[in-house]
Amino acid sequence: MVLAAAVALTGLVLAARWAREGHGLAGLTLCGLTATAVSPFSWSHHWVWLGPLAVLAVLHASRAQAVTLGLLTFAWPVHILFGMDIHFPVLGISMLPGWHGLEALYGNAYLLVFAGTLLVARKALR
Repeated sequence: MVLAAAVALTGLVLAARWAREGHGLAGLTLCGLTATAVSPFSWSHHWVWLGPLAVLAVLHASRAQAVTLGLLTFAWPVHILFGMDIHFPVLGISMLPGWHGLEALYGNAYLLVFAGTLLVARKALR
C-alpha cells in the first residue's frame, strides 16, 4: 500500500504539473496510466492509456524512445515465439507467477512503460 500510495502521488503530481503547463494530453495520459498502475487489478484492456502515450511518443520523443515504447507495448507476440504460457490471468499478488528472464520483462511490460513514462515526465518538467 505504501508503494502504491507513493507511485500514485508521484504520478498525479507530475500529471497535474504537465496539465498546468499546457500539456493537457500528457497530463491526462499520465493520470490514466497512474490510476491503472496502482489499481489492484489491471487487465490488459485497462492499459488503453498506452494509445495516447504512443501518440505523444511519436510527436515528442526521440526515435529510440518511441521504438522502445512500441516494442514494450506491443510485445504480446513474444509468448508465441518463446512458448510462454499466458493462458491464465494474474489476479493480484496472491497469484504472482514464477516468472524468470524474458517472461518477467514480458509480463511487466506495461509497468515498465509506465515507470519509463514517469522518468521522462520528471526529466521533462525540470
